[in-house]
Amino acid sequence: MLSSSIDLWDIDLADEAWDAEASVLSAEEKARFARMAPTPMKSAKRRGRIALRAVLAGYCGAPPERLDFAYGAFGKPRLLGTELEFNLSHSGARALIAVACEPLGVDIEQLDQKVGNIDNLLRLICSDSEPAPSSEDDEVRRRARFFHLWTRKEAYCKATGQGLHKDMRAFSIAKDGDRTFIIDPAASEPCRELVDLPMGYGWMACLCTHQPAPSIRRLHAKPAERAARN
Repeated sequence: MLSSSIDLWDIDLADEAWDAEASVLSAEEKARFARMAPTPMKSAKRRGRIALRAVLAGYCGAPPERLDFAYGAFGKPRLLGTELEFNLSHSGARALIAVACEPLGVDIEQLDQKVGNIDNLLRLICSDSEPAPSSEDDEVRRRARFFHLWTRKEAYCKATGQGLHKDMRAFSIAKDGDRTFIIDPAASEPCRELVDLPMGYGWMACLCTHQPAPSIRRLHAKPAERAARN
């Protein structure tokens, strides 16, 4: 059960045991994944969707294959028949699923050394009030800054339901003491709070919520086969 807390589920997408639960996917989901070329990205997305159904089923008290989703104008899913709010993000072999009673967004990113031209990427996501990359910063620092800024901004974009359809240059990240939040001239809602999530070396993640200093419960989801053994 959820109260005012936010549950954050960590998913290991390298765990092949998720594949044994593919029967929970809907006919539309199965068809969509069947159309995708067989790549590690496909496996990660498919396992992430299976894990999402497994996690949400635990809150709804319904079998994961019986869950029905609807989609917003920009593709953000919602679960029919419940007020539960959730968001899924994956990168590499990890995923995060955030679950709460209010709209929220989450983003996780693996610090990929192959991402090139960091300065140009920063210019594509920095607002006018956010400082441009400095030539005095070394490559490692600029790369870390990009992923730090990206996870915060994408978490907000996902919380609004617009995802990457929203121009990241149109809003800014601000700080006030321990608070980190969004300033968006186009928003009709209160400021969104940002919480950087500790994920270990080589990873960055951020949660976006209405709650200042939210209570976050960290959890780990396992395939039913693995969970039954433990």
